[in-house]
Amino acid sequence: MNRIPVTLIGRGASGALARMRDGHILAAFQRSCYLETDRAELVCLGAAAIGAGPLNALCELPDAHASWSLAPGVRADKCGGELRLGADVAVNLAGARVWQPLPAGAPRARAALRGALAELADLVARRQDVRGFGAFIPALLGRDVMPGVAAGDPLFVSSWEAVRTFTGWLGQMPFERENDAVVPERAKALVGLGPGLTPAGDDFLGGVMIALRWLREDALAERIAAWVLPLARARTGKISRAHLRCAADGEGAAALHDLLAAFGSSQRGRLGAPVDALDSIGHSSGWDALAGIVCACSTLVHPHRGS
Repeated sequence: MNRIPVTLIGRGASGALARMRDGHILAAFQRSCYLETDRAELVCLGAAAIGAGPLNALCELPDAHASWSLAPGVRADKCGGELRLGADVAVNLAGARVWQPLPAGAPRARAALRGALAELADLVARRQDVRGFGAFIPALLGRDVMPGVAAGDPLFVSSWEAVRTFTGWLGQMPFERENDAVVPERAKALVGLGPGLTPAGDDFLGGVMIALRWLREDALAERIAAWVLPLARARTGKISRAHLRCAADGEGAAALHDLLAAFGSSQRGRLGAPVDALDSIGHSSGWDALAGIVCACSTLVHPHRGS
């Protein structure tokens, strides 16, 4: 039996494993797998390369992932401080360090947003690997009226219209006080928009909520979560819903929090490494979430840009 220690675990994953009795593998990939517990909570078991996050339990994996013989449906049982996956794998939970994101941005970080966003706009303009909603970042920062990448693609065009509508709605929200303005239906179309386990629209909205929590705009983050999470139950899958719930609490991939921390730094070239790290998250999930972060931060700096 392969005995594999967990070295770092997110708070969501730690709580789910503490509450579970049994479960099963929901989805399996080259470097990771999702475990669904008997309480319908999700944990992502994976190699250190996938990075820290609220649902992630990072393990010292064997060289060949295939040797785990893990596949969807494999049974999981909790035995004290050990998680048994099928007949061949035992994951040791004892001694894992709990990961949590960096604290919310200080006033100095908020004051640095304008310069950070300008630097990000220049950085994105120079890159050739921008994918997904990352193509919308120049427009969100006022550099372009309409993104030109794949502008003839109907999904791209409808996605941009949904993002633009959401940004306009967000720009009308008075920060730090409640507002009862109705969310436009076109903005709601972002929930579940796009293919994959975490659709681009979900990743974008997750980035928005994480950024708003970091900016200490808790009331607005909760307002967005109040319409996103109910819609997600019908429009998107289990894995994306789990990540959206974490984002509503202000937690996402460590690379997102590293980028937000860099926003508050005055160091030259501060954003290059964090953006490189985001580029490795999923096919375009890192870029999609970055677009959401840009949307929230630029709206704070220029509240009526999207109107």
